[in-house]
Amino acid sequence: MKRTCIIAYLLLLTLIGCNQQKSAWKGSTENVDGVTIVKNPKKPIYGPEKIQLQEILTIGKEEGDENTMFWGSLLVRTDDELNIYISDSMAKRLSKFDSKGNNIWSTGRKGQGPGEFEVIWDFTIDNNKQEILIIDNNQIDVFSFDGHYLRSINLNRWIWNVDIFKNGDLLILPLIPDRTGVLPLIYNSSGQYLKEFAPLYSYGPSGSSTGGYSPARAFQVFDDKIYFSLPDKYEIREYDLTGKLLRIIKKNQDLMPFNIKKQNGVISSISIRDRSGPCFLWRDQYLINMIMILSVETKIRDWSLDIFDPSGRYLCSYLLPESMKLDHIDKAGHLYFVQRLPFPKIVKYQLEINEFFP
Repeated sequence: MKRTCIIAYLLLLTLIGCNQQKSAWKGSTENVDGVTIVKNPKKPIYGPEKIQLQEILTIGKEEGDENTMFWGSLLVRTDDELNIYISDSMAKRLSKFDSKGNNIWSTGRKGQGPGEFEVIWDFTIDNNKQEILIIDNNQIDVFSFDGHYLRSINLNRWIWNVDIFKNGDLLILPLIPDRTGVLPLIYNSSGQYLKEFAPLYSYGPSGSSTGGYSPARAFQVFDDKIYFSLPDKYEIREYDLTGKLLRIIKKNQDLMPFNIKKQNGVISSISIRDRSGPCFLWRDQYLINMIMILSVETKIRDWSLDIFDPSGRYLCSYLLPESMKLDHIDKAGHLYFVQRLPFPKIVKYQLEINEFFP
């Protein structure tokens, strides 16, 4: 009888603990016209002590082998074998490393010929064809996994970002010269325009034709879902592959996206203040959204990672060290950061959660 009472008491404590954990979230969920809307408070459920980032690899040196010395404006991607590809826009170079950081090959130089780059805005990996697609102004240069130039796809327009669907179609973000906005377009692998993926999202201060900036990798493809983190307010949109809006995840945090200076009533300069995104998918279920807040007092930009569980609840936030930005997450769940100081490098981390989130 005594043992039965103890077991019942322990079960009661467990139920109370579960209810307390569930009641800790102060947000709400509703369905509006078939779209799930998750509203989160500004304060997360847990503190940053739940998260640990363990450094496991660094690629980049201050001096030494030129293949591991970077100039700046770095981007990093991985293939299904966890090989690491790094583009250096200032050096006009693309490099491949194995998962342990050993250089396999490097290619590229400044120019307009085959295998040369004027600039590298973005690149993505096509694991099915084993190809690397690199944005060089208004075209996409295609390289094989062994570093050979294959062809160029001319899109006849200036583009910032490229991502790829499983069927090989391309999700393109063009530069919009006459206004500030995000307009995702779909092209086939030959560069033929197919359709808009989602409507234009316009933002920016009134009275300006150019607005301020174009967000990097605003739309990102993760298997059968596409995520868009709005740059000027805290809202993450989840789409299926057809462009249908499935879910909106919000956080009650105001952003001040622009510092605006005027002379004689006319805008003279615009600079970025706060920024949301891009948003990444971690281990096929958790969302990690980057957020930048510029302190009015210190004028320092603080970059943080906000983590959401599969149901869209805001779990915790992790403040990043200065000059570090998340750029990629591989299929094994490793996080890759671009670090500018004291010299450009790529740092690979293992994300650890001290206690499994309910």
